[in-house]
Amino acid sequence: MSKSKTSEKINFGKSIADYIIYIFAATILFLLRCLPFEALVFIGRLGGGLVYYLDKRHRKVAINNLRLAFREEYTKQEIKEIARENFKRIGEVFTSSVKLHYLPESRIRKIMKIKLDQNPQCPSPMLCQPANGLNATLFAIGHFGNFEIFAWAGRVARWKKFATTYRGLPNTRLNNLIQQGRSLSGCEFLERRFDGSVVKERLRDPECFFGLLADQRMANGGVTSLFFGRECLTSAAPAIFALRYDRPLRVGVCFRTGFARWTITFFPAIQLYKKDGTRRSAKSITQDINDQYELAIRKDPANWFWVHNRWKTYSSRRSRKREVDE
Repeated sequence: MSKSKTSEKINFGKSIADYIIYIFAATILFLLRCLPFEALVFIGRLGGGLVYYLDKRHRKVAINNLRLAFREEYTKQEIKEIARENFKRIGEVFTSSVKLHYLPESRIRKIMKIKLDQNPQCPSPMLCQPANGLNATLFAIGHFGNFEIFAWAGRVARWKKFATTYRGLPNTRLNNLIQQGRSLSGCEFLERRFDGSVVKERLRDPECFFGLLADQRMANGGVTSLFFGRECLTSAAPAIFALRYDRPLRVGVCFRTGFARWTITFFPAIQLYKKDGTRRSAKSITQDINDQYELAIRKDPANWFWVHNRWKTYSSRRSRKREVDE
């Protein structure tokens, strides 16, 4: 049998498998959306607590990460309790996202709030409408609290435009199904691997607020920065884009404030320029972002995505782009 025919068979088999997965997932999601939102959040907490005991690999990653960050501040038992609560909250995110984007806007406004760290009055005029020639804010966001709810920040704060990036799933049908729900938030989701030109266009738009996830490990590229006193590779994209497109830069964090209740807090703007008017380096700005992430985690240690191996190191044999220091 020729290679082309073999390849066709493999592709056909993968297409059938993807379609079956899509039908199964679409059916499950439809049935779950019939449940009340609070019930889904409760199921997520139960499921997350169960996964904590069943998923040994991710439980170990979470506990090890917490020990690296809080070895001197919490006992071993306290760290395990934080990890277990963290799994429950991650469970809340996944199950609540099934129905979150299908809720009416009036309901969204009840379950989420937005505030500035130094001024709890919401919404802030500066965050709602660019003024005095300033461009809309660029947000360095992360996997805090119910990170899916960030998509609704634009509607709640009454921004004219709001966009962010994401990485699509290999299963095209399933990916489109998920994005169909997310699009109801009014946020524009751009695939970071394929929508580069559109990302640049939105960043040039002075009325478009933009959110970039920057709290995860970079396998290639990025800059070396400190996180809880330990070196890690961090994406410099928020710093580079803020400098390049002359945008105010803030860290945005979602805090869980109660059962099925969240508040997105925007930290004070990060300084992009030195006192003499020259630009700060992307590396120093990225360190400020990490410092604010760390501050947010210390406020509520169970609120971050600890199942991600943030301090993983790579062999020197693996290619890595040189650090950006603009």
